[in-house]
Amino acid sequence: MDSDKINNSSFHSVSFPRNLSPQEKEILFSILPVNKTGYNNYRDRIDKLVVIGNGRFGEHNFILGTKDDKPDLTLPSSQVFAIGGIEYLGAERYITIHEEEENKIEFDISLSIKDKNFNTEKILSSYSYSEWIPGMNDPKDGNKIREVIVKDKNLILAISPSQKKIWIYEGETGINHIIPVTNFYNEAVHVLHIQETKTALNSNLLFENNRLFTDETLRQTFLNYNKIRKKINLDYSQFSLKSESKKSNFLSKLFKRG
Repeated sequence: MDSDKINNSSFHSVSFPRNLSPQEKEILFSILPVNKTGYNNYRDRIDKLVVIGNGRFGEHNFILGTKDDKPDLTLPSSQVFAIGGIEYLGAERYITIHEEEENKIEFDISLSIKDKNFNTEKILSSYSYSEWIPGMNDPKDGNKIREVIVKDKNLILAISPSQKKIWIYEGETGINHIIPVTNFYNEAVHVLHIQETKTALNSNLLFENNRLFTDETLRQTFLNYNKIRKKINLDYSQFSLKSESKKSNFLSKLFKRG
């Protein structure tokens, strides 16, 4: 794409509000697939907003809003809505779009240079976690995804051990809702009644030894998480919320693996 011929300096601006540049829009829309209703609706929302200023994380971090609005840098970032990237010869561009909050959308387009002779005209690959559907491997590296049916084939929890990412696939909208790892693991600790400090703080277990967590544990963990930090509208009368009673079994399996 033409936008991949530019470097980060092309995104810098001292004049706000301003419209998204064609290059910025092309890059953002590359991780919002038009064939998925939820992401296509987000494209429409972005089209109605303008860049009102930089965010808290530097020149590559921006806030979209209405033209008369200003960024509120006292507020934390909202949760991530879509992530992806473009790999070049000697560099990688990371793309992040956050969930809309108070008519504002934060986004980040950053370039990580891995070789001084990098070339952003030489695209090696691109990826978007928004494109994922059940049965696919990890969009970035092609490795296996752990899938857990939460309700039916239209609500599936996905865990990427290789990229250390978690999301919930919502078939109705096509959206893959990104889930913060630490928050999710904290709920897993609660479900399993884990009190041993080292284990309770080691969220990497979700990826390094993810088979220690049964499908039922992960399902209950998501339901608990979603009840507190809603990602999906669910009728909880259809589910039985409970905590695991097999704490000792989980820990014994863990310690056997050393």
